[in-house]
Amino acid sequence: ENLDKKLLVLACEQGDKVPLKAQVSIQDSPVGYVVNQCFSKRLNKDLLMAYVDETFGWVGVEFDIETENKGIRTAKAVSSPTFVTRSVEGEAS
Repeated sequence: ENLDKKLLVLACEQGDKVPLKAQVSIQDSPVGYVVNQCFSKRLNKDLLMAYVDETFGWVGVEFDIETENKGIRTAKAVSSPTFVTRSVEGEAS
């Protein structure tokens, strides 16, 4: 289902609640949707996990996120947890 999407962690300032499946966009064009969220006490920010179109799936990209009240919050991609590095490589068993 998400083969053309990339999973990202987005960080944003606290604000209106973001529902699951909330639209993620860039310049009013939908590019993905939110799949999870939590609050980071350490960062004092809301963290969202979202699937976004692979083209935009890079750390540093800013997105607009639709809130429960139909407002917009800005979030910045801070991590891409689904890449493979030498530290997590291994043989499948």
